[in-house]
Amino acid sequence: MTEQPKIDDLCRAVRDAVDAAYKRGFEAGGEAMRRRIMQAATGGIFEAKSPIMPPKLRSASARAPRGAVGQFLETALTERPGSSIAELEDMAKINAPEISVKSVGNELRRMEDERYRRDRPNGYKWFLIGGDAEKETVEGSSPPTSTASSTSQDNGDAAA
Repeated sequence: MTEQPKIDDLCRAVRDAVDAAYKRGFEAGGEAMRRRIMQAATGGIFEAKSPIMPPKLRSASARAPRGAVGQFLETALTERPGSSIAELEDMAKINAPEISVKSVGNELRRMEDERYRRDRPNGYKWFLIGGDAEKETVEGSSPPTSTASSTSQDNGDAAA
């Protein structure tokens, strides 16, 4: 029984010490906050030093030339037909650093069924429409179905 009051006394002492530490931290934070507010109010908003730097904006001269994404994709899909968007973005980082990697996926989706097509049903592999890339896909794994062939089959089924 003599040990029980000692443990309770220790717990109370630890609790009191933690409460005192929280109180000191709260007071110190309040003082720092008031000091920063007063500094900003007396020195002006734009003169206050901020530890966070604003993000750097990309200048117009840093953009890739018009059509560079399309040229890159044509070259990349000719050399490596059936590449995924992630693979093409990685190639763009290395071979065409002036191109934003997100522009690669945007161009593929924007020009889908006009210049590029996906392997169906998964849709992860991309190919050029026409040209040597289609010949290579026939030799490789399962070729993606064309929209023209699927519409002609649909029309045949509807007529029958």
